[in-house]
Amino acid sequence: MSTFNALERFDSLMFAKGCDFHEHAPLDSASAGMSTQVAILPVTLDAEAQRMTEAAGPLTIRVPPKLQPYLAEGFGTGVMILIGLISNIQSALTGDPEKPTTINDVAFAFGWGIALMAGLFITIDISGGHVNPAVTFTQALFRGFSWHRVLGYWAAQMIGTFLAACIVLGLYSQLLDQYEGRGVRTWRTATLFIIRPMAWESNINAFFNEVVATVLLFLGVAVATDPGAAGAWQMWSKALIMNWIFIAVNGCMGIHPGYALNPARDLGVRLACLAFGYTRELFTDRNCYWIWLCIIAPFFGGTLSTFLYDWVVRGRVEFTVPGLRRLICNRRGV
Repeated sequence: MSTFNALERFDSLMFAKGCDFHEHAPLDSASAGMSTQVAILPVTLDAEAQRMTEAAGPLTIRVPPKLQPYLAEGFGTGVMILIGLISNIQSALTGDPEKPTTINDVAFAFGWGIALMAGLFITIDISGGHVNPAVTFTQALFRGFSWHRVLGYWAAQMIGTFLAACIVLGLYSQLLDQYEGRGVRTWRTATLFIIRPMAWESNINAFFNEVVATVLLFLGVAVATDPGAAGAWQMWSKALIMNWIFIAVNGCMGIHPGYALNPARDLGVRLACLAFGYTRELFTDRNCYWIWLCIIAPFFGGTLSTFLYDWVVRGRVEFTVPGLRRLICNRRGV
């Protein structure tokens, strides 16, 4: 029997009985061979239909899963810095350049509070919502965050901060020219972007004020990441907690050095200012105060705050450092 006749016989038989070809065995060896061939046709058609559906759908560009948390951290940190720095400028450089108005502290406080909340909304479900190298460090030290990802998070946060500051410096370059002169960049406007203690404040006093401000801020971080209570908090509630705590810290501590609370927030912006015409005095002023005030103080304050919270509230402090327990036990001879 030819292939054509076998196929015709098979089709007519199935049609006459009103059955699917899967329900009946073939009548002879020739039709048996053809039934095997016909049985694979629906699979082939389904695959073809799927390919046509995918071709008709939207073009999808996917980010590698391993890279996504780092991109989220950089993007979220950048959005936070963008909104925060613009809040600085909008609250300070308003009115006549010859007679600038008094800084609007309410706009300043709420601007940075909303900036932090926006950064957390973007990142919290993808990367954990760090947007701060000191947060990344304390999460690795006390909350089990992978130490292998710490440097990558730091790099992403720095890059996001630097790019955001460059955008703001570019957007408001003409306004800065109105206040300082075309191409002139001094401390008069630099303090809108970076942290600098008041003239009446010593570096030591500014350092401890930064530590206290960071301790207060990181209490909110410790609450939101407490393993025993974090599951009860929704994403929006964690972001809202940090928003109001940040506004509170701003209201009670902002008069001092301006508080960095975030190493990337100062260093990334400081580098951007250098690229946009500010002098190297940004890094040498007051015996390089920024190293202690803007880098070391947030790390120290964040670590101290999380330690105190875990010890007092949770009743125990758990260091999630690989090999630390083994090292201590070996030294004790246990």
